[in-house]
Amino acid sequence: MSNEVIKNYYQAIMERIESEVLGINAQFNHQGVKGTGNENTLTALLKSFLPQTVWCGYWCSY
Repeated sequence: MSNEVIKNYYQAIMERIESEVLGINAQFNHQGVKGTGNENTLTALLKSFLPQTVWCGYWCSY
């Protein structure tokens, strides 16, 4: 796999995360709600990549 393909793959992931975070931050005024939404976005991303035997903190248990 070429470096360009890998770069494009991760760029698409980053764009998806950025889109979700910007949407959350535009929709809510409360900083705690924004933070929770952003954490949930990161949690979903990590869950999609990590094996089920790996935990990513208390909020990402299986």
